[in-house]
Amino acid sequence: MAPRPIAPLRRTLALGVAAAIAIVLLSVAIRHLSDSYGVAGLPPLTPLTGSESRLVIKDPNRLERLFDEAGYELASVRSGKTTVPQMLLRELPDGFAGLKNTDARKSLFIRTVLPLVLRVNRHIAAQRKQLLSLFDKQRAGAPLKPSEERWLSDIARLYRTEPGRTETLRRRVAPIPPSLALAQAAAETGWGSSRFALDGNALFG
Repeated sequence: MAPRPIAPLRRTLALGVAAAIAIVLLSVAIRHLSDSYGVAGLPPLTPLTGSESRLVIKDPNRLERLFDEAGYELASVRSGKTTVPQMLLRELPDGFAGLKNTDARKSLFIRTVLPLVLRVNRHIAAQRKQLLSLFDKQRAGAPLKPSEERWLSDIARLYRTEPGRTETLRRRVAPIPPSLALAQAAAETGWGSSRFALDGNALFG
């Protein structure tokens, strides 16, 4: 058997590492939707969501009814008839693991997590846009403002690299495919039934 080419293998490993880091960052962002602002005029390090917009629903059946009343159905979202509402839950409802209908629990889990994933992805997209703007500015030979340098340093630290490693930052500061984030959350929590998800609000282990 011929040996596997090294270059494709390295690319596969690099993509795997980038995806793993992205999932970690997504889990941090979902667990800590922040109320604190970053440097003025620059995207904050974590998504800004006021406490009034984070829902606390203790009963999964009530949550399902709430989604239904809002017209939030996965089939409609897939077909493009409706968009995902910005209904952000602070934690999974009590009794989520007790839902006997497996298909219903999976559907409710996806409907619960998907708005969070999309919210974080919008934030990451704003970070990426700012990041690329700063890279363009540097490439043109223009000096960065002190606030921009601090922001770049903070973003690099958040994404576990150095400000000067531009290609690494380009790869890491990028929205995560929702299907990947949902699959990872489902695998880590048993579709929302694990103790870590229910007691610790940890969707990604």
